[in-house]
Amino acid sequence: MTSPYQTLLDLRRDAERAARVRLEQALAARVEAEKIQAHLVEAWRAARAALLRAKGPTSLTHATAAEGQARERHRERLALAATRAAAARDEQRASALARARRAEEEARACFAAARVARETVEKLAERKAAEAARRAKRRTEDELGDHVNHAFVKNRNRP
Repeated sequence: MTSPYQTLLDLRRDAERAARVRLEQALAARVEAEKIQAHLVEAWRAARAALLRAKGPTSLTHATAAEGQARERHRERLALAATRAAAARDEQRASALARARRAEEEARACFAAARVARETVEKLAERKAAEAARRAKRRTEDELGDHVNHAFVKNRNRP
């Protein structure tokens, strides 16, 4: 028969395992969100670098007005791409990455609480087992003492 402490300890261990799995999943989600964030930062840097190159030294005179307009439209497209890349980077940082970090913090706290609960029950179970062992030892000593006393009384009452 299992003791109530052992049953409670099994439940606490199961809860700790579940919390560990949740933490591992949260860690994986955060790492994935950080990879996406790094990719978005690189895309933004590349778009910004292309825009800076396009805004670099150019001659003020163009062969034709159409060429000047084409170059200006090209710069506008690069500026729009850089703006969109920055917006995507900021949006991902504020939403998915922030959620992943919060979920990780919550999972860490849950795991820590589950560990403390398990350790508390383990200590309680160990104390109860030690107390039971002490009681059993005392009982054995008392029985031995009773046996010795009984033998002493028996021998003393002999004629």
